[in-house]
Amino acid sequence: MRQARTFKVGKYLLPVGRPSIDLGRKSQPFWKILGEHGIFSTVIRVPITFPPEKFHGAMLSAMCVPDLKGSQGTFSYYSSEPGEADPYTGGVRIQVAPK
Repeated sequence: MRQARTFKVGKYLLPVGRPSIDLGRKSQPFWKILGEHGIFSTVIRVPITFPPEKFHGAMLSAMCVPDLKGSQGTFSYYSSEPGEADPYTGGVRIQVAPK
């Protein structure tokens, strides 16, 4: 995400206004090339597809889609090992009991 305007406070640059989302991909994706040749395609969970571009097809974006918190998402994992989640790695740890 890039900010249009910032102001400096000490060594920090603070954003002003709403953030914008930038598609980090620099090349032309194959589904866009297929669409230019009239071939409909469905693209599911390909990384770096957000924000989606218009093309002749359908897309379900995957990585780099911001969540409701404005972050890149929170992961969860299951463990039968006793203990607590590591506060440095984040995520949600779900304790399970083996049968």
